Amino acid sequence: MAITSPALASPDGIAWDGRGNRLVLAPFGGMAIQQWHPGDAAPRDVAPGKGRFDGIEIEPNGQILVTSWNDSSVATLDGQQLVPRIHGLSITPADVSMDVRHGRVGIVSLTANRFELWSWPWK
Repeated sequence: MAITSPALASPDGIAWDGRGNRLVLAPFGGMAIQQWHPGDAAPRDVAPGKGRFDGIEIEPNGQILVTSWNDSSVATLDGQQLVPRIHGLSITPADVSMDVRHGRVGIVSLTANRFELWSWPWK
């Protein structure tokens, strides 16, 4: 086991960021994306958001995608800020995956039992 801590807020999405040598956590029970470096006693909040985070994916170029149930969005983690890229979805987004070749993201919704493809707003 890497860590047990009361600071964990029910992480749902967990991804290894090799560039930052850290785990990036998308906590379903918290209001901020968290990070944990090996050896740290507890994770720390990195970027506040709407909460009920679920999916997280780190792309080969370092871009980090995060979904949130509370605002039905897909955002990117840019430093210490979540930047909404796709919002106002009609589904509750659980997981997300990037299709760089075709410039789109796949969004899974467990509550709607759906998978949708969206054009990615490159910025």
